[in-house]
Amino acid sequence: MALFRCRSRLIVDMSSSLCHRRSLVHDIQRITKACLHGNATTSSKRKPLSVVTSTGDAPEWNTPQKIQYGQAVFASPCTLQRVITLDNMNEMVHENDRLQIAFVGRSNVGKSSLLNALLGRPLARMSAVPGQTRRLYFFDLDFGPMPLTLVDLPGYGFAHGRPQDRDDWKKLIMSYLERSVSLRRIISLVDIKHGVKRTDEMLFEMLDQMRIPYQLVLTKADRISPSEADAATKAIAEKFGAKPFCSPFVHTVSTVTGDGLVPLRASLASVLTHIQEDPDVM
Repeated sequence: MALFRCRSRLIVDMSSSLCHRRSLVHDIQRITKACLHGNATTSSKRKPLSVVTSTGDAPEWNTPQKIQYGQAVFASPCTLQRVITLDNMNEMVHENDRLQIAFVGRSNVGKSSLLNALLGRPLARMSAVPGQTRRLYFFDLDFGPMPLTLVDLPGYGFAHGRPQDRDDWKKLIMSYLERSVSLRRIISLVDIKHGVKRTDEMLFEMLDQMRIPYQLVLTKADRISPSEADAATKAIAEKFGAKPFCSPFVHTVSTVTGDGLVPLRASLASVLTHIQEDPDVM
């Protein structure tokens, strides 16, 4: 009788374990499927599309393994390693041994909020007065043998800035772009409610001329309806996705609801998998 009970308990435990594994597999599949239709949630409320492409191709990072990889990369230890200004730009040489992804956008576009949401912790400084940041912040993600640095660039397009402030911004950005040999991608943030402004287009033109890859991420998707967000994302992808150095994949995110953060992490982490697959890229 005792042996029968033991066997029965073992069968129950094995069945429970199998159900748990199936649940995990189901969760991964659900996350993968959700990547092109918003963040992975169980809510029945329709979410805005989180990724739109100008080519119709599926993103190569849209697999369970690469989605999990992206989550792991951004959950790894992260520290504010260095702050660079025009006065100590010569120290940039110390940052070129790590792959870099830089974030830039108009003032008040939600850049610091997005960085903090991606990292899951409040590391990026949020200025009370838009347009006042005149520094480059380097955040080091220590993900095993493939470390990654996220660079928080100062915002632009601030309405009340002095001409000298705009000149200083341009000098700082140009100095960074010219010195950063390990920069792999610029993430250009655009407020989805206001769309692409002329100052954004000037940035795109400059990056195309410098042959620097960049990707558009539309922020604050929670401030408009899902249908409006879908229409805006598709329109921007069609207009700018075919530019020489612009990624065809346009992301839409909300740091309030968390929509779009999972696929964006996977997309950003793909710069590391590209290096692993092709070391000559360096």
